[in-house]
Amino acid sequence: MEYFYSSSDFIERAILETARQKQAGCVHGFFGGRAAAPFQGERATHGTAGEYRAPVLATIFFPLAVGYSLSYLFRTINGPLADELITRFRLDAASLGVLTSVYFLAFACSAIPIGVALDRFGPRRVQGSLMIVAAIGAAVFACAPGITWLIVGRALIGLGVAGGLMAGLKAHATWVSSRYLPLANGGLVMFGGLGAIAATTPVSLVDAAIGWRGTFAVLALLSALIATAIFTLLPSSPKPAERMNWRHALDGFVGTFSDRRFLRMAPLSASVVGTAFAIHGLWAARWLTDIDGLGADSVLLGLFALGVGLTIGALLIGAVSVWLRGAGVRENTIFVGFCLIFIALQLVLRLNIAVPTILLWGAFGGFGGMTVLSYSILDGMFDPSVVGRANSALNVLHLTTAWAVQAGMGIIIAKWPADALGHYPIAAYRAALLLPLTLQVGGLIWFLASSRFGASLPVLSPVAKAVMPRVPE
Repeated sequence: MEYFYSSSDFIERAILETARQKQAGCVHGFFGGRAAAPFQGERATHGTAGEYRAPVLATIFFPLAVGYSLSYLFRTINGPLADELITRFRLDAASLGVLTSVYFLAFACSAIPIGVALDRFGPRRVQGSLMIVAAIGAAVFACAPGITWLIVGRALIGLGVAGGLMAGLKAHATWVSSRYLPLANGGLVMFGGLGAIAATTPVSLVDAAIGWRGTFAVLALLSALIATAIFTLLPSSPKPAERMNWRHALDGFVGTFSDRRFLRMAPLSASVVGTAFAIHGLWAARWLTDIDGLGADSVLLGLFALGVGLTIGALLIGAVSVWLRGAGVRENTIFVGFCLIFIALQLVLRLNIAVPTILLWGAFGGFGGMTVLSYSILDGMFDPSVVGRANSALNVLHLTTAWAVQAGMGIIIAKWPADALGHYPIAAYRAALLLPLTLQVGGLIWFLASSRFGASLPVLSPVAKAVMPRVPE
């Protein structure tokens, strides 16, 4: 079927066809995406699309996708390295949760200004600069003498990789029609899954050879190389029709947060995606160690299943969503269905039902790729000229929730005493899992209730009217 060609072919066809259409002054037809302004700037000086097949993928898609892959590697690396950090710095569950979750906090605090900067300056200048910050953060983490500098380094890393996903989403919102957005976003999330996979056995091998400090030094160098590639390969972005000021940009965010459709889906999306980030980033590895009693190699295998599940699941969720929408199923119905499956998997985990490790955590990673649908729904709500800010608004909620869940679970787990090996009992983890489950069930109830009474939800700011809807309510 036409929906299931490879992600590389998909991205290439979307980019090239849109380039041809925009050069001709038309943005309809193949994929039918709308642009914020007539196509100009970096692509306007190029020849026909067919003459630039290789450079488009090599200079636009892959540098940003690899940067996002590194973002996911940084996000999940503390899980497999946790035992070393616990031993070296004498960390308990609470301090480990705070240390790891500060990545999400820095990420969330920077999401809004990064979204504004992407709309104003484009991915080359923004993402290239941020990857330099990530390189500095990794170097600080590698040299940290104590937990304070670990936290500083981790925060700089979170800031430095914060633009990876949003840069890709901005491109998809501009170049791809709403029908194919789940598949396009799935291709980007797939690269995140590859980063999560790299944080398992590959990182373990590097760690065994040069230690965790040497591992972060290598990651600092890799971040700097990616920054160089972005500055060198990506074309400069076209200048916007109007110079954006910060007040106007913040008005755009206010408009996003006061749109009743956004208010309807954001709590459920934030609770589901935030939980997936928090557990994948740290507590999956600790569960495998403390509850399942697995050795280092078996823990890596479980985390590998998580990464593979995320990689495959992101693409499958996108493809299945496209197929179901073609069959007449509403996107919101699809979203709720996947959320229910993800919640059910956490109940299986909390009840400690006997399920093969690879199957359970692979499914968890797969259904945790709900960002594919969340951002696709969002991209259908807003005009491409402001979708960077709209994506950033939802991203802030995802990351803030991830920070709260990851740190909160650590605080709850630390209420129970650890054994001589530093392992916590299953009662501690069961209590901790109540936190994300409560948030998700609450978000689901709100989503379903507001579906019925959504018309009574107010639009809190007149600015929301300036954020152009693209789908009927």
